Amino acid sequence: VCGGNGAPLVQEVLDGKGWKRVENPKSLSFKLKWAELKSSINFDALRPGEQLVNHIPNMAAMTTKIGLAMSLRDHCRNLVQRHERGLSRLKPKSLDSFFPQTFNMELKVDREEFLQQYKEGDIWICKPSGCNRGIGIQLMRSLPDICRKFKLEPPQPAMQVAALDDVPEDEDEFPTPGEDKAVAMATVATATSGAKAGASRPHVSLSPRQGYIMQRYIARPLLLGGCKFDVRCYMLIAGTTPFVVLYHHGYVRRCAIRYDVDSVDRTAHLTNQAVQRKAAGFEEVKEDTVWSMDQLQDYLSEHWLNPEDGSVIAPDYVAKKMTK
Repeated sequence: VCGGNGAPLVQEVLDGKGWKRVENPKSLSFKLKWAELKSSINFDALRPGEQLVNHIPNMAAMTTKIGLAMSLRDHCRNLVQRHERGLSRLKPKSLDSFFPQTFNMELKVDREEFLQQYKEGDIWICKPSGCNRGIGIQLMRSLPDICRKFKLEPPQPAMQVAALDDVPEDEDEFPTPGEDKAVAMATVATATSGAKAGASRPHVSLSPRQGYIMQRYIARPLLLGGCKFDVRCYMLIAGTTPFVVLYHHGYVRRCAIRYDVDSVDRTAHLTNQAVQRKAAGFEEVKEDTVWSMDQLQDYLSEHWLNPEDGSVIAPDYVAKKMTK
């Protein structure tokens, strides 16, 4: 057991069950290895059926923001192709119908499309691909600011913008995007693929400081008591042959202050606890920033109607909806 992200809790549980800790983190003589970083696990040396680890090979395709966006994009494209070839009767949904419009700023084609899609008054949320706890996330409302951070040339003459030289310097400046990658998912999964032949810039790896997405901000979100919230659920992939998944309802994360789309206070927009702790008066409302699913059910039963037929919310509405 090593690293952060709950390692002491795991260690406590294992100690209580009589397990003995292997002190050498590089040792291959273990039954279970719990590591913060996937890079510390030698997957090729694992003995199937004898050893367990808490990471999955190529998990960056789902656990990084770029990886998830590209995986969903590829999945939806494959569903469309299957439908067009008559291999599936179900008409697939478009990605934008359930996932906010997202651009991988590591790809030239995505950067160019973003500039074409941008309209004055749009709000975009910029996220580093591999960070957590809200680190590096920014709401961006100005095309000149976006162009400066990503070293982009705004489209001309269709859109008139202020000269980039007139935009104030920003200490938290984004790095110059790398050249277009040959295969986006290969970049996400391995972070070792180089730029195209003849590129003038060196390869930019997907470190937390260098891989970013731009995502259309949901300006009119669903609110709980006037505050933004999200639901954090958990799935444990217990096995793949056969496929076994264990599910836990999780909990609700809620902002400490009321939502205002025009607010520049990050605590009104990001539900991460690491961000909420910085909210003014957080200690007084701390307990109200994390709800159980039972609390969510009680709130919905009191304040909401069933969106399908306008009836009173059923007492098991949350439990059923969250497990579908």
